[in-house]
Amino acid sequence: MASKPTGTRQLQNSKTDIRIQGQAFPNDYRDAMSIFIRSFVTTVLRSTNGNISQAARQMNIARRNLQLKVKALEIDVDALRNGEQQSDIVL
Repeated sequence: MASKPTGTRQLQNSKTDIRIQGQAFPNDYRDAMSIFIRSFVTTVLRSTNGNISQAARQMNIARRNLQLKVKALEIDVDALRNGEQQSDIVL
């Protein structure tokens, strides 16, 4: 059995969540970024009552890019316009 070189550190795949300002994020970078982006986009859209153009200006991105992101994240903009609560996190 081969021994490990000195100084090699074994990383463990932990499923423990990391909490940032009360929000739980998974340890995995991609999963955490997906949750953050969905939460960010939903929060901005909620603040503009679902107005895509206004939200895109606030986020400093093209309106079309925001439309594509909303579609990819399956965010219900009509529900946000009607004041309905939509979960920010979908795992």
